[in-house]
Amino acid sequence: MSLHIITWGGMIITAAAVTGAALIEPNPVIIASGLLAILAYVSSLYLGRKGYVRQASVSLVVNLWLALTVINWFFGGVGAASFGSYLMIILIAGVLLEMKTAVIFTLLTILSGGGMVWAEARQWLPEPLSPITPMSLWIGYSTYAAGLTFMLYVTTRAFFIAMERQKQMTARLKISKALLQEAQSIAMLGSWNWDLVTDGVEWSDEMYSITGLSQEQLPSTFMEYLAYVHPDDQAAVQREVALAREGNGRFTIQYRFIRPDGAIRHLQTRGHIVAKEAGQPVRMVG
Repeated sequence: MSLHIITWGGMIITAAAVTGAALIEPNPVIIASGLLAILAYVSSLYLGRKGYVRQASVSLVVNLWLALTVINWFFGGVGAASFGSYLMIILIAGVLLEMKTAVIFTLLTILSGGGMVWAEARQWLPEPLSPITPMSLWIGYSTYAAGLTFMLYVTTRAFFIAMERQKQMTARLKISKALLQEAQSIAMLGSWNWDLVTDGVEWSDEMYSITGLSQEQLPSTFMEYLAYVHPDDQAAVQREVALAREGNGRFTIQYRFIRPDGAIRHLQTRGHIVAKEAGQPVRMVG
């Protein structure tokens, strides 16, 4: 959606600038740069409609940056009215691609501007293809301001859309969690997550009801949980867990659990290993 909006918005703003330049003060450099920018927008729109969204985004940013660099080189270097438009391209790169791409084009812009200053100091820059007049500056800066304002609108809109989606996802997650807790309460089922790297344990709310433990009594490690298991069943629990970790992957075991009030509960626990791509176990859930 952002690519579509930016492409059409950029074409409209650029077309307005080219029309203004042609009617108010015909300037071949401004008109040529505008047409190059429109060509970049059109090619990006074509790729986007074909489904190549990332390629279209990369094409748009690269073509705009190269076209602007060429125009600035032949239109006064860092003193060109269009030099500030680099900021708009950097914003487009950040919105359509990622922050890393925006940083790359920022560095390229700094190096390009430095190269123009260095070339100008040695009088290597060509004479501007057309004079820099107040009217051309006004057209250039107006286009830059309109483009910057448009990009601000796009980024703000994208931010609020993302925030709204995040709120909706959070609300759905809360509902799902509430339904899961209700289902576990009805079925007297609890779920747990054991981090095999840190040895930390997380429980669902129903686990507290089953074991009779409070949140303050939550075992922080597997060995602390094992201390509540009946002494005659501890070895079997450890053996099944060890077999699962060594390669079996899953386990099911029945054992006796001693609640803090001394009551004994007969529990059945099922669990399975969650491993990295390399096969290294990182979590056990059940």
